[in-house]
Amino acid sequence: MWKYLNGELYTLIEANLYEKDNNLTTKIGSTTNIKNTNITLKDYLKNVTINVNNNQRLCKNYSNDNLYLEINATKKNNQKITFNIPLKVKDCI
Repeated sequence: MWKYLNGELYTLIEANLYEKDNNLTTKIGSTTNIKNTNITLKDYLKNVTINVNNNQRLCKNYSNDNLYLEINATKKNNQKITFNIPLKVKDCI
């Protein structure tokens, strides 16, 4: 994944937050940048925010390795790249 932080410009980047529990995957939240803009993946990740409703439920059920961020990025030539990034939650109350 880190090789894609080289400054390449993308016209669309979408991020989806998922929780995986056994064989069930649930979409928790999502965000996107404005279409037809040029943004690097690094700049997008610096500013991405995903609000999670009902985070108390998430914290109660959270275990290591059950959250991941799926990023779908589209290059100028319409080539699509998907990244799946495992996440850890800090300060879950």
